[in-house]
Amino acid sequence: MKSIEKKIYNNNFIFDISGVVVRPEKSTLLVSDLHLGKGSGFAKNSELLPPYDFKDTIERLFDCIIKYKIKKVISLGDSFDNTRILMNIHDQDLSLLQKLTKEIDFIWVLGNHDQTIYHKNLINGIFLNNHKTGNFTYRHIKKQVNNNKSFEFSGHYHPKVSIKVNKMKFSYKCFVLSDQYCILPAFGTYTGGLNIEDLKKKQIIKANCNEVFVTGKSKMIKLNC
Repeated sequence: MKSIEKKIYNNNFIFDISGVVVRPEKSTLLVSDLHLGKGSGFAKNSELLPPYDFKDTIERLFDCIIKYKIKKVISLGDSFDNTRILMNIHDQDLSLLQKLTKEIDFIWVLGNHDQTIYHKNLINGIFLNNHKTGNFTYRHIKKQVNNNKSFEFSGHYHPKVSIKVNKMKFSYKCFVLSDQYCILPAFGTYTGGLNIEDLKKKQIIKANCNEVFVTGKSKMIKLNC
């Protein structure tokens, strides 16, 4: 299967193999840690990675938008790899982003990489520290304690899981879920990850973590946390 459906607070959500979450009744897509412009930052520091991740990330996001007929995107922070990306990106990349944000409503939740993003007037959308609607809260970094009767979606930690096959270890991005929160995997082309075992050691994920949705190359699987 390439997606997993789950009901949260009597609302349907689809967890897609691409790393996005879709709320079909609201035509809304959640995505986290796009880190747009990370490749160009590498290039400026003479690191030998091609600076084409911006286009690849946006095109993959647009594919998800078309697939699920999305009208609104909530990006859960670190959408931009640094605060000056919109000032420095190529005109072609900026035009691509402007086209996307003109066609689709965007809510940009601010993260630690893009908390004070410059020239945000160049693109459409609302920039917020966090966003709440109904029983759902959207933020960049998961709260340590959630005493409210709400479910929280966040990113930041780029969760991944290691799986052993024939004595070989493979790492895959994943969603981490409990009864109160979901941590999304990083969507950006050049984003890595932090193993969920390390997240447990740091007590970011505690005993109330219920399950993990692993995003493989061709299918998704469920694991106990």
